[in-house]
Parts: sequence; C-alpha cells; structure tokens
Amino acid sequence: MRQTEIFLIMAIVVLYSFIAYQRNFIWKDDYSLWGDCVEKSSEKARPHNNFGVACNDGGMIDKAIKEINKAIDLKPSFVNAYVSLGNAYLNKGLFDIAIREYRNALRLKTDYAEVYVNIGNANIKKGLIDRAIESYSKALTLKPDSIRARLNIASAYGLKGFTEKALIEYKALAELQPDNPNIYYNMGIAYEKKGLFKEAVIEYNKAIMLNPHDFQARINIERIRKWSRKQGTVN
Repeated sequence: MRQTEIFLIMAIVVLYSFIAYQRNFIWKDDYSLWGDCVEKSSEKARPHNNFGVACNDGGMIDKAIKEINKAIDLKPSFVNAYVSLGNAYLNKGLFDIAIREYRNALRLKTDYAEVYVNIGNANIKKGLIDRAIESYSKALTLKPDSIRARLNIASAYGLKGFTEKALIEYKALAELQPDNPNIYYNMGIAYEKKGLFKEAVIEYNKAIMLNPHDFQARINIERIRKWSRKQGTVN
C-alpha cells in the first residue's frame, strides 16, 4: 500500500472519530440532542416534539408548549405530539386543556390505551375520581396488561375506599410484575385498611425482600406489631 493511501485511510479514521466524538457530545442528554436536531432539521415535526418533551422534563414548560405546537403545525396528524402537549399542560396545572389535547390524540388513534391513562391522571388531579376510574377502565379494556392503568385504577379505588377492588388489581399486578416491591407495599396498605393485619405484614415483608431499603414498610410492620401486642394478638 502506497504511503498516500495510508495517509488517506488515517485521515478518514480521524474524521470519523471526530464525528463520533461530536455526536457523543451532542447526545449527552435529550435536551442538547433534540435542540441540535431542531437547529439542523427545523422543518421536521419529530425534532420539535422531542425537544419539547425534553423541555417539559426539564421544567421549561412554556418552551415545551411552543416547540410541540410547532411540531403539530408541521404535521397535524402527529398523534404523539398531542400527547406530549397534553403532558406539558398537565405539568402546568391546566388540566382541562391537557384533557382536550389528549382527546385530540384519541381522534387520530381511538385505541390509544395510554392516552386514556393520562386522561384518568388529569381527572385525579381535578378530584374527579369516578371519571378517572372510567378512563383507567377504558385503558384496561384496550390493553389489559397495561401496568400504568392497573396501578392507577387500584390507587383510585383506594381513594374511593373500594379496598376489595383495589386488592383485586394489586393481585393482578403482582402476576404481571412479581418483582415490583411497590405493588406488595400497596397491597399491604390495602390489607391494613381492611383490618387484615397478618396479611398486611406478609405483603410488607415481600416488599422488604425485594427492596431492603423500604423503611416505610418496616415502620408499618412495627406499628402493626405494637398494636397487636396491646390487643394481645400476634401478627
């Protein structure tokens, strides 16, 4: 191989190494990545949406709304942009506007289960628990294995005082995610509310086995044991 060819290959390697270095620098976080993409592809919807999501995650909600609206202007059929916009308004505390944007997404994709979960979350924040349960139920009809929907409907049942229904959902969740300590902790709370303290301790212990740093579960067990000693029972 001639010396000029060797130098050319070395130059190409150095060039690609420099490009890779620049790309890694740009990709250091979503904000810088998608901000860079917006600058380079300002007429594409996806970079504006994803940059908006990064802004929303970083607490720059007004900037997020501006970017996501730009994405929708560029591509009115962009379903996830309406979801992103709803999420931004939800973070801003404008729950009715958030629901409006989620419904705009559903007009484009009627079977989008996770959007129904988001609507349920907005209704929870509005204090409309029954409406939230309706939305979570719709999500589960569309996607029975949705962890978010099942976890949230269980929490909503708990808020309504429907402890038995909450337990049914937590048990279903435990089958879907047997290694999730939060599920067993919440199940312990539900059993405790029903006065089933022995069952509550069992679930709290499961949570601790999966997460030894769950100090609240330990506190709850100790509280139950103190109460049991006063009552002359053993749990």
